[in-house]
Amino acid sequence: MKHRLIVLSVLAVVIVGVFSAGALGVQPSCPTGTRQIQSGDCLSTGEHIAPSSGVLIPDYVTSKDPHNSVRAGLILTGLLLAGGIVWIGRRERGTPETLQAA
Repeated sequence: MKHRLIVLSVLAVVIVGVFSAGALGVQPSCPTGTRQIQSGDCLSTGEHIAPSSGVLIPDYVTSKDPHNSVRAGLILTGLLLAGGIVWIGRRERGTPETLQAA
């Protein structure tokens, strides 16, 4: 029982580490409908005509999306999987009927 719990705990730590590394590897990027410009900001691909000059200008400029929800989702998924593995490791082997008979 103890050996199994140790092995599954190490596996849980590895899973949390892999998912955390994956979360750190998610790079910020420009949102859909924009393109990156030289300053590092994101420029809208949509344009409109300026009323005063009649020149086409972009609709907006925004910063890159850091994808925080994706990062949080990866970390929480890793923690959930790791917790499940440790929970399975702490359970007794056998069915409830065989455990009651012992």
